[in-house]
Amino acid sequence: NQHIFKALPNESLVKYDFFYWLIKEAMHNMANENLHGIMMQHVTLGLFGNYAVPLPDLDEQQKIADFLNKTCSEIDDIIKKTQSTIDEYKKLKKAIITNGITIGMSATMTSTP
Repeated sequence: NQHIFKALPNESLVKYDFFYWLIKEAMHNMANENLHGIMMQHVTLGLFGNYAVPLPDLDEQQKIADFLNKTCSEIDDIIKKTQSTIDEYKKLKKAIITNGITIGMSATMTSTP
């Protein structure tokens, strides 16, 4: 495939963790007719190589990457916990519906929280 290439950071200019976040954001923002794909975004090497991004100094890059790693991890944990709660409420809803249909309202009304 003509869209397969490997992008590696020049570690004297870009911290690896910062490069990860930079690539994620750049791929999201490369909005033009050459960016396509459903499951995986495809972009040409020419477009990718000519996409300009700001590069703070290495210390600032590390601070930004550390902040994004920590904050996004915390948000992912909240999403997981929230999804668990949603899943539990869906199970409760299903049980209430099943009880209402199979047992009747008197049993369902007395067993709900």
